[in-house]
Amino acid sequence: MKNTILMSLAGKLPSTGEVVLRNKLDGVSDETLNKISASIPMLNLKSPGVGLVLGLLFGGLGVDRFYKGDIGLGFMKLLLLFILGFILNLAQTQPSDTTYTMLVLFTVVAVIWMFADLFLVFSGIKKDNLNKILMIL
Repeated sequence: MKNTILMSLAGKLPSTGEVVLRNKLDGVSDETLNKISASIPMLNLKSPGVGLVLGLLFGGLGVDRFYKGDIGLGFMKLLLLFILGFILNLAQTQPSDTTYTMLVLFTVVAVIWMFADLFLVFSGIKKDNLNKILMIL
């Protein structure tokens, strides 16, 4: 039963989390393992792969952060995108060195944040899943 639980969670936990979970499940009775096995589908575990795809396709909009559950960071990414659009509009209507510098600066920040979030959301979802499972143990 323990191996069935671990196999059903493959890919949804960090590698160190699988070891921690295996150690926690070692001292658990078969009856408790059955209860754990029945409650895992109700935990609403998120898929790290879905978070990665959302980050690749819609990372600039913060959709990956919304999926992970980081609503505040999702709104901050959206706000950064709107600020970037405002500066781009300003650069077109009133071109100056300052607006172009701001445009480059905000674009660099947005791109770095988007690429960093690919890793952070992917690994963060796995950690969140592990924490949800450890809560029921």
